[in-house]
Amino acid sequence: MNLLKAIKPTILRATSRTWPSPTSEGVPDEFKFNLKPQDLPLLATSIKKDEVNISFYKVQLKEPINGFFEWYAFANHVEQRNPPNNWIVTTESTKIKRKPVSSDELKDSDKFVMPFQAQPLLANWVKDRGTHYEFELLIPHNDISNWFAFKEHVQVEGSPLLVSA
Repeated sequence: MNLLKAIKPTILRATSRTWPSPTSEGVPDEFKFNLKPQDLPLLATSIKKDEVNISFYKVQLKEPINGFFEWYAFANHVEQRNPPNNWIVTTESTKIKRKPVSSDELKDSDKFVMPFQAQPLLANWVKDRGTHYEFELLIPHNDISNWFAFKEHVQVEGSPLLVSA
């Protein structure tokens, strides 16, 4: 696994060969994805120079964006980073919470929705807390690093998978 991080605002394209221009001009919107430096890095199973145009990286994502796993990124606008120890993937839409309680008991500021097949949450560590996982995000959400997810709605991947509680 690798992370793809924007170092300049850029547009990822779901194809490199269909469009005549090396820019994103003329590419339909459904084949484009805007990635900004302040955005979370994308978790990729593979990042390598494109064989046809070495100015681009060919990126295979862990989870799709707009239904596409394969994207192309202008190499001068992105960088590869080492992945975190763990990442959290949704098995269905769920709420990520500040406490391991029913989301109805929490203020809106203490939870956020993570849709099914969203880009994985990147975590430094994950702890098993009974019905929930507790984790520390690699990049804080709303300036908060530690969150909880209901175990039945997510899958934890990576190595080491879990740390001792």
